[in-house]
Amino acid sequence: MHNAHHYLKAAYHGTAQTQYTLPTDWGQGRAGFGGLVAGMMIAAMRREVPAERALLSMSCTFVGPVLLDMPFTISTYILRNGKNAMQLEARIVQDDGKGNLNPTIVIASFGALRPSKAVLSPSPAPSVPSPDALPALPFIPNIIPNFVQHVDMRWVFGALPYSGQGTHEMGGWWRWKDCVAEEIESELFEAHRVALTDAWPPAILPLIKKPAPASSMTWTLQFAQPIPAFDNSWHLYRANIAQAAHGYGLTHAEIWDNDGQLVAVSSQLVSVFDGEY
Repeated sequence: MHNAHHYLKAAYHGTAQTQYTLPTDWGQGRAGFGGLVAGMMIAAMRREVPAERALLSMSCTFVGPVLLDMPFTISTYILRNGKNAMQLEARIVQDDGKGNLNPTIVIASFGALRPSKAVLSPSPAPSVPSPDALPALPFIPNIIPNFVQHVDMRWVFGALPYSGQGTHEMGGWWRWKDCVAEEIESELFEAHRVALTDAWPPAILPLIKKPAPASSMTWTLQFAQPIPAFDNSWHLYRANIAQAAHGYGLTHAEIWDNDGQLVAVSSQLVSVFDGEY
């Protein structure tokens, strides 16, 4: 098994012709873990962007599953290269045999940081128990997606998935289990944050009482600047469900690092198939 850094590094050093394959240990159902896929796309974009331009935001559309054990490539396109900012698009290219060629599409904005009088500090991170005082979420095959075996999670907010006891909140502490901080190049700090952020399950899953297929349809991630270095320390994730009904949910989340610094805000449209059809 390879850790997330193996795939992110491969994408950063690859080309449009490089083929990648995700194995079953990075799966969620029949698909590859969407966070790792999006992180690889950001890593591929970073090849085209000067180091002084930080990742400001990314918008990801999960058109369909990136199939496991099947080769795919990553194509990147510069949409605009301005004086202060760049917009790029990346597409996964994988032929599923049914005419579907682009299962994931990402558009990202990168920009140079500059002096400004528009300054407002974020609200402080919530006060919660230390991750060392909380039990690790166990990996349960066939219940919890395979990729979670690479993630250390400590629940803090709300109920567990499939408990039927969900509230408006869900989240906790999390980090990679198997990534060594000293091996992570600065060019991949952003890609790691993208990949890791999506590790949390859809926040609407605690609302239902038994396992059911669920996934993100769209995902937007915006980064507070400057983005701190990624050292695989604990991060805190708190998602709020704005509304859920008719098989869909609208969620918004905040991410803080181990020092309580706001790192990013995330918004997702999630879909769940738990009804009788």
